[in-house]
Amino acid sequence: MQTFWKLNQVRGKKGRTSIKLCKLLDVLAEARMSADHDFAFFNILHPISKPAVVYSVCNTSKMRHIGNIIARLWTRPVTLDNFRCEKYSEIYKEQLVHILCECSNSTHRDELFRSLSVTMRHSDVNSLTQLDSVTQTLKLLGAPIEPILEEDDQRTFLEVSYSYIVKAFRTVFHI
Repeated sequence: MQTFWKLNQVRGKKGRTSIKLCKLLDVLAEARMSADHDFAFFNILHPISKPAVVYSVCNTSKMRHIGNIIARLWTRPVTLDNFRCEKYSEIYKEQLVHILCECSNSTHRDELFRSLSVTMRHSDVNSLTQLDSVTQTLKLLGAPIEPILEEDDQRTFLEVSYSYIVKAFRTVFHI
């Protein structure tokens, strides 16, 4: 889909043809992704054809590794089987949602909300805690859903949440 943005700058008769072709390819790709269950999270996280927010947040060398992990989480298929938590024997459906928002091991989650309380308005943190676990997981990954934050607050929020996600996964998978 990024080809559209690169070719959008092309001028002349051949450029218009290339742009039309890229628009057609974008439409076909979006149709395939909307019909394919494996793209369920991705379509919610990245609803429009433009560079993803994860790349603008994780553009420093310190955050690049975190950005790669988050990008992989965006594109992973959703699994809705019954699983059992190895630590607490809880039954859950979606592993990512369980690790980030439902697991009883909330040490990193508590640290996340303490960090967010320092960097964000109390009302935004409160509305985030009131979200259901799936919506909260999508928001932590960068989905453009309520509460919509100012651009600087959104960037800070995503930096903190992406760091939390990586810490949580390192704890669970001993990475």
